[in-house]
Amino acid sequence: MHERKRRERGNPVAEKARSDADFPPNHSESMPRESSPVAAVGTRFGRTATQMLEAKPRPAENPVQRQEEAAPWKPAVTLQLHENKRLARAGEEKGAQAKSIALQRLPERKTSLQTPKSQEKGKERFSPPPSNSPLQRAAVTFTSTAFNTTLGGDDAITPGANYVSVDSETFDMTGSAQATGGTNVKAQQWTLGTIQTLYKDSELNYYKDSKGTTWKSVYSVSGATRDGDQGQIPWYDNGDCRAYTATNQTRATALDDQPYSPIPWEVGDKRLTRSSGTMEFCMWMIALKNGDEKNPYYLNYQEWTTGWSFTTNYGYGTGVSKTLATSNQNTALTNNGVGKGGRTPSLVDPVANTKADRVVASKWQKA
Repeated sequence: MHERKRRERGNPVAEKARSDADFPPNHSESMPRESSPVAAVGTRFGRTATQMLEAKPRPAENPVQRQEEAAPWKPAVTLQLHENKRLARAGEEKGAQAKSIALQRLPERKTSLQTPKSQEKGKERFSPPPSNSPLQRAAVTFTSTAFNTTLGGDDAITPGANYVSVDSETFDMTGSAQATGGTNVKAQQWTLGTIQTLYKDSELNYYKDSKGTTWKSVYSVSGATRDGDQGQIPWYDNGDCRAYTATNQTRATALDDQPYSPIPWEVGDKRLTRSSGTMEFCMWMIALKNGDEKNPYYLNYQEWTTGWSFTTNYGYGTGVSKTLATSNQNTALTNNGVGKGGRTPSLVDPVANTKADRVVASKWQKA
């Protein structure tokens, strides 16, 4: 099979050789020929050689278009080119359709700030700020700089005209704490002070009536009860509270308490013969944010107790008198430490103030 060679444009000699091969001369016609091959070729195509040399170069052609124009006698090539274009367009449409389907199958984007499981190894975006970041430094913290507790005076059981007065030693606490961190504005939201809770108040008194029958009065406060002034929630005494005015500032506070129990000599025809009782307290030095009475910042705590017992010479018969036969009393400091400790305070009213006459509010039972 003879293979047609590609036409070599711009070579006059090759053009003439090709034209002579493709179009053999008709010897029955006379055709003028130029002595120069270039002139002959130019005359054959209707242009002189000079015109061909002076002609402007043709613009670049599309290779595909040129291929189609150069080989019109090969329709199979043209059909193959059109088929390639069709397949290319079909491939592009199929790819776009597949991409659309893939996008539709993507899960909805979550707006939660929780870290997805796929990002567990890179939690930088959702991790809490480091301890030295501005957000962490904004918090105000407190450090106890002093906390001292003492007992002063003497336990005293003193008979009077109408009552036997039971006075414990005086419990005293002095302390201070420094605010650090945050800003002055944030520190001004805090106050240093003390709170106290009564956990046990048990009092047992024995009386004898004119018929010789012995009675006992039982008085007790059950459960944790706030100790302090009514309405000053949660403080023991507002007068000992100190507000902060700036950060890095130290404030001082104090608490003093001396439980007092008046026990009447007589109730009706009943006369006092003996008595005993126990009280248990726990106090705290705390910092409290304004408007947040339920969440104290515990700094220190001290537990303490007081108790007594005595007998009298009073009753019915000869030689009776409103005097004490025996007496014993003890006030002691027990557990203390930093923070909250093991007890939970009562931060709400009512309060367990000393009553003028506990016996009147007691329950009477035959002994």
